[in-house]
Amino acid sequence: MLYRLACIICASCIALTAPALAETGAHEELIINENGITWLDLPDHKNGTTSFELWMSPGRAFTGFLFRAPDAQNGEILYLRHHQQGNPDAWQYHPRYNGHQAYQIYQGEGFAGVTNVAIGEWVSGELIVSGDQAILRIDGEVVAAVGDLIRDPASGQIGVWSLRGERRFRNLSFSPEVEDICALVPPPQDRFMPKGLIADWSFSAPVSAEVAVSPDGVTYENALSAGHRGLVDMNQLTPLSSEANTIFASVTVTSPEPQMVLLDLAFSDKASVFLNGELLYSGTDVFLTRDYRFLGTAGFNDTLPLYLNAGDNQLEIAVTEQEGGWTIGGILRGGEGVTTRLRD
Repeated sequence: MLYRLACIICASCIALTAPALAETGAHEELIINENGITWLDLPDHKNGTTSFELWMSPGRAFTGFLFRAPDAQNGEILYLRHHQQGNPDAWQYHPRYNGHQAYQIYQGEGFAGVTNVAIGEWVSGELIVSGDQAILRIDGEVVAAVGDLIRDPASGQIGVWSLRGERRFRNLSFSPEVEDICALVPPPQDRFMPKGLIADWSFSAPVSAEVAVSPDGVTYENALSAGHRGLVDMNQLTPLSSEANTIFASVTVTSPEPQMVLLDLAFSDKASVFLNGELLYSGTDVFLTRDYRFLGTAGFNDTLPLYLNAGDNQLEIAVTEQEGGWTIGGILRGGEGVTTRLRD
């Protein structure tokens, strides 16, 4: 069987290396021990069933599928964490935008969960994708279930996404037929819309963190809305590089009178908060910075006071990304008559 091994894309960056091709009929097994995306010689599809046999090495490693992919930087990713079997994040799903990971944004039922897949031995599996749902079944058992695929359904390529370790595939095949999986997936989560949530944000062009020391002169040309868990998936805005790792997020906060409100803040990975041009706060939420198991998951864990003037106030936050998910979220509490809008 011929497998098409196309561009290998580094999992922590977006640099391309030379294409790698398997020799026709030379191997019964597809052995992957490089980081990135390995395209499979299967039909492009929007819905369907991909069947396979899989062997995964022990130790810290990640194995999954990038599907509905127009290219290696975009699509949907569902993967297993070899070393976390039995834990609440043994599998994870997130949409892929511009080559980013997004596990720090997408958490909870339908996005991560417990499973126990045999490591170091061959198992049989199926990836079934239908509409806005997907399941991964191993040896007849559903081990990962997604009830709300984030990206709009579209036909695309399918490939293996890998990081660290080794994985082997054999007997890969595809069928456009899909079973009804509605009863096997969790319902979509209710939209997180607490009182005071900043639902819409304006965004600047990306710059280097080294120059993002002040919002002076920054202009705002893009806008995104809060989504899963009240967070904005800023991965949609741009690929990540050392020259483009910081974006200013901003809203105009209007108050009928001078007053103090509280801002519950969520971000990843670093944030510097400015109100009317003055720096109020800087924080970091980078992977592994708090303890050896800290994933850098974004949440509304920081609270700071905002002393508003009567009229319009400019809230501007420099958000720097390292890896795992570029995001911002805010909830305003305690004020009377306070509103927010996109920057003019």
